[in-house]
Amino acid sequence: MLRKCSLSLLLCLLLFTPLFAEEASTAGEVTGTTGVGSNELISADPASSNAQAVENGRWSGPGRDQPTIEVQPNAIEIEMFTGDMDEVPITIGNTGDEVLEFTVGVEVVGEPERAPRRDNRSDPDDMGWEWRDNLEDDGPEFEWVDVRELDGVRAFNMGDDQNTGALQLGWTYTFWGREFQTIYANTDAWASFTYTGNGYNITPAGYPLAANGNVRNANFINFMQVDHTQGTDVWFWSNGEDLARIMWAGNHSTWFELALHGNGMAVMQYGENVAARACGVNLGDGEHGWYFGNQIANGRAIAFGPAGAWVSWIAVDQEAGEIGPDEELDIFAIFDATGLIGGDYAAEITINSNDPDNDAVVVDVALTVTGAPSILVEWGEDFGFPDVMDWNMLHPEVFSGGPYDFDFVVTNEGTDLLIISDLFIEQAAFSIPFDADVEIEPGEATVLTVTFDSEEAGEYDGELVIVWNDPNEEDVVIALHAQSFASPEIIVDPQAIEDELLVGAELEASVLIANSGEADLNWTTNWEVLGVPGQDINQRGVRSTDDSAGPRRDDFGDVLGQYVWNNAPVNRYKNCAYDIENEIMWLATY
Repeated sequence: MLRKCSLSLLLCLLLFTPLFAEEASTAGEVTGTTGVGSNELISADPASSNAQAVENGRWSGPGRDQPTIEVQPNAIEIEMFTGDMDEVPITIGNTGDEVLEFTVGVEVVGEPERAPRRDNRSDPDDMGWEWRDNLEDDGPEFEWVDVRELDGVRAFNMGDDQNTGALQLGWTYTFWGREFQTIYANTDAWASFTYTGNGYNITPAGYPLAANGNVRNANFINFMQVDHTQGTDVWFWSNGEDLARIMWAGNHSTWFELALHGNGMAVMQYGENVAARACGVNLGDGEHGWYFGNQIANGRAIAFGPAGAWVSWIAVDQEAGEIGPDEELDIFAIFDATGLIGGDYAAEITINSNDPDNDAVVVDVALTVTGAPSILVEWGEDFGFPDVMDWNMLHPEVFSGGPYDFDFVVTNEGTDLLIISDLFIEQAAFSIPFDADVEIEPGEATVLTVTFDSEEAGEYDGELVIVWNDPNEEDVVIALHAQSFASPEIIVDPQAIEDELLVGAELEASVLIANSGEADLNWTTNWEVLGVPGQDINQRGVRSTDDSAGPRRDDFGDVLGQYVWNNAPVNRYKNCAYDIENEIMWLATY
């Protein structure tokens, strides 16, 4: 009975709480509003559980605002030179009471016409997908990856018309809006996301829009039978996140590769011993796909994918996120004008969110590029690139008294002529010749050489300064480093050997080789006959004969020459035998 009475008292207190609160409000001590449709008070008192729920963003229902998105700026205008990079912040704010969830997408809507267009590309289809090959300026690069060298690779040694079975990507690849986590590879160098069989009943003429073919959702890297006389190897690899590769070796000698990327890009590549054949891509709905006639060649790369996969000059650093009530977040639009021709570029950055009143905010982007040269200086990574040109990493031994050369490559990645107007180094131990301007056309490269030559052993550091027609007037400065050591000094005694010998006699002479320097001396020996009596000195080491039958070399040679065994008449036979024990050679002709 006591327990029931306590519960009744609690219910009564809750029932009359609004009246007490209203009186307290009159006194100016507590403020609050009664929840619509309930008897619960939403109190401004932080100690109240209801108020705390609001503070934590867990209270939802009537009387609370939905997430409300605000984006600044709503347009971006930027000017850049070819080769420049820049970034612009975009502030996303949430003025509502609920958590704002957002995603960001980028779409290019305008670019200057690139020249030349070689027609090795398609126009975007109704879903924004298109293909390009590596003959296009903005096409894919041919970047063959030997899958056998990757960790976790799976290998299949197979025969004609065989299927690997399901290959698990470990992530989701989106193919014209369809999502797949597995792919099946056939030994004839094609792969499908859904077809587990081996044969197909469609021809190149009916491809790629065949809606009734066995092979749908497929990538035909090769649209012809592969020679399997010696078998075909297939390798599959995935990083489990956003990249997968399939590599074929038809007959162990004809190489194909397919790379799938998380952004939807797929790249078909062709290695050694491929022939000019057809290839294609098919969604299988009768509306989406392409057929590439005789596009295959050694070193060819053909890529296809959605519009977002092709964007190179604009990107964002964050594609999704959440923002709490009364909070804001900066994302960055990243601009890269490397390789861009001069002209006007346009894009739209679309921010989608769960704001019911403004679920898609578009930020218009206008980029103006001024054509300019763009310099790229490279040397071997094993020799210090990109931090320093290190002579000791290039040359096994560096001694005082040199000289030692260091070659590097200068490439013009821009769209205008690159002019190097000066090259200089203030450290005297380093030098680089410069007599006139060095001009490099767009897309071209030249090799330059820095020489190190120190009079004394020691450690030397310097800087190479490259002055060029940079629109931003910034020189290229490269660190130089070399440490030279005292060299070895060879002593040879005697430096000449003269003696007289009887025919058949032998002479053994000793030659002393010593090192009086401070470093190890590495040496090799060689010999050369400079003259023989009765022999032209210009024909060293070569037997000299005239028209006489017997050569002037030794007794055995005289016998052979007199016998003229080697000049047996036509249709005659000659043979020889040698008695090793008695050192007798038998010759005969008949």
